[in-house]
Amino acid sequence: MKALIFSGGEFDNLPEYINVNEYGLIIAADSGYLSAQECGISPDIFIGDFDSVPESEVQSPEVIRLFPVKDMTDTQEAIDVAISRGAEHITILGALGGRIDHTLANLHLLKYARIKGVAAEIADIDSYICLAEKNTTILRRDGFCLSLIPLTDCNGVSVSGVYYPLNCAEMPVGNPYGISNEFTEDNAQISVETGELLIMLCRS
Repeated sequence: MKALIFSGGEFDNLPEYINVNEYGLIIAADSGYLSAQECGISPDIFIGDFDSVPESEVQSPEVIRLFPVKDMTDTQEAIDVAISRGAEHITILGALGGRIDHTLANLHLLKYARIKGVAAEIADIDSYICLAEKNTTILRRDGFCLSLIPLTDCNGVSVSGVYYPLNCAEMPVGNPYGISNEFTEDNAQISVETGELLIMLCRS
């Protein structure tokens, strides 16, 4: 089952490739509820401490109230709820922009979901972000470039279908040379032997 999470970051609109009907569960994490409302979507579950949206405005069938003083972000809590309800794939919207600490924390939640055994991705109208698997195929999108950024030291990185290919390369943390690659084919093939590698499609 696929789950869609509306986080509380900046939100412009649904990415054009997101089909809400494909998701068996929709969760709003606190102010992400307002973003869902903008799209005419009523989340199945609201989760949060109501620090950003009045409780009187929430009309979700299920409400999970969080204590304001907690160790996990609302979005991280939403991931746990999605997994507990059977999600095998999670798409997170509204997770970018605004405060840089929130953005970085949300990027690391991709690793958190992987540890839990679930694939996750972050998306907005200008970006698509996921963690590389052993072998990953990324479809070309007109007007978007491909960037690879290591969260940890990565070894055995190979990339084809792009202007700057790699063959069993090292991508250490602190040397972000994998920025703004261009597609030369309909898709890019990416593989990594060890390490955590962020794959980013960004509007150029």
